[in-house]
Amino acid sequence: MESTFGFGNCIGILNLTISNRYTFGEESFKIGGMCHEMILFKESALTPCVELDIEYPIDNISDVPSITYPEESFIGCIPNCDEKPDTDEEPSFEFARKHFSAITPIKRDTGSVGYDLFKPFSFTIHPNETLKIDTGIILQLKGEGFYPHIFDKSSVSTNMKIVKRAGVIDVNYRGSIIVALRNENTETVHFKKGDPIAQLIFLPFFSPNLVEVPLETININTERGKRGFGGTTNI
Repeated sequence: MESTFGFGNCIGILNLTISNRYTFGEESFKIGGMCHEMILFKESALTPCVELDIEYPIDNISDVPSITYPEESFIGCIPNCDEKPDTDEEPSFEFARKHFSAITPIKRDTGSVGYDLFKPFSFTIHPNETLKIDTGIILQLKGEGFYPHIFDKSSVSTNMKIVKRAGVIDVNYRGSIIVALRNENTETVHFKKGDPIAQLIFLPFFSPNLVEVPLETININTERGKRGFGGTTNI
């Protein structure tokens, strides 16, 4: 049963199962059963209800109870008295450009996973040379459980044989994103301003506790055991 009542400068919004009686204008307000949804608005106050099975006094009611239509006086509601509002922050990131030449990271289309990172000016990279390219983009991650990782652009790594070195960006890093590129080609490669050089992908992570234990407690009787590089070749 759902009812909306207006009295004084209060609005009571009830959605509950009544097992007894309720009256207005008398000394008490008796409700039996579980309250599923109830909010009282008085001036700017918002009070969610709790389960009621008691005599609940109502004071200072001077006018005659009357029906008040929700579209005229409804302010808002909490979906369920037993539910807590979802306050988990959805992961997102903020970015700033260190200088006007820096180019905003973009996704090519809605199906793309990574955000392209661009070189803000032209440069040349010679064979077997490694350059650190400052993109001029500073990140600030909002939320928890994700970190930014720099990956190769297939058009750069495959066609030009330009490969990226490393790629983890700590979530508390506040410097500009720097991409280390190495030319593994036999020819010099030229990049123009605005060419994509890498892509930025956000990956989930967790930080478990690292606990040191005695060596003899490590179980080496696994399928892999202590076989290292190439250890699965002959399995």
